[in-house]
Amino acid sequence: MNIFFVFFSLFGFAILNAIIFFILCNKNINFKETLKLTILASALNKLFFTGSGYLASSYLYRDENITSSKIFTAFLFLEFFSVSFWIFLGIYFGAELVIRLPIILVLGVIGFSIMVWVKKNKFGLILKDFLIHFRNIGNRLFLIMPFVLLNMAVYAIYYFFLFRCFNFYLDVTGIIKIVAVSFTLGYLSFAPAGIGFKDTGLVLLLIGQGIALDGAIMFALADRLIVTFFWAGLGSLVGFDLIKEEFKKRFKREKY
Repeated sequence: MNIFFVFFSLFGFAILNAIIFFILCNKNINFKETLKLTILASALNKLFFTGSGYLASSYLYRDENITSSKIFTAFLFLEFFSVSFWIFLGIYFGAELVIRLPIILVLGVIGFSIMVWVKKNKFGLILKDFLIHFRNIGNRLFLIMPFVLLNMAVYAIYYFFLFRCFNFYLDVTGIIKIVAVSFTLGYLSFAPAGIGFKDTGLVLLLIGQGIALDGAIMFALADRLIVTFFWAGLGSLVGFDLIKEEFKKRFKREKY
């Protein structure tokens, strides 16, 4: 029964992502297409680098009511709202772990800071454009926030039931701490989908909660496989449809 709720939570996460994206697009795209785009984007982000899914989905969807650039901007805001609270909690709960961070991650943060300083004019324009679009969201922000918080709750529920599958019984604070810190380590890493960094952080955090090493490793491996195959399978179903529609559009343009 617990494994059923694990997958049910992932489906709920996918639907909530689509709802947030639908609101961000100001309802200029029907919900069915929204669901396809967000699922495909999430699948590609899990398999490759974060952002690759957003670029691909923005390119594949072409409609006169909304441009590809607006689709991509909506994806950027979806990403911002989806990760900002988790990263805030991850930094809050993981402050004492800073000295244990991999040296490559520390060097990466320093390198990124130097790059931002060197390219400060370009990053300044990007930030300015981001703030302009953020201001245009307006009252929709009040519609988005409940779904963002609910999305976080569903993400935590997924781990709650996955813990139960392994007979790990943690309190709510412990679950949120583990999810937030491991998510932050994975998100801020340079690896696709945080592979290696998120999993190692998850193992260490579980050991800190009194879980045996072999059990922690098995849990991290199961989490990685379930999430990857879930999004890969779901993304393949909707991705095939989008690619087929793209070929139809191109064929029609060539015909006329």
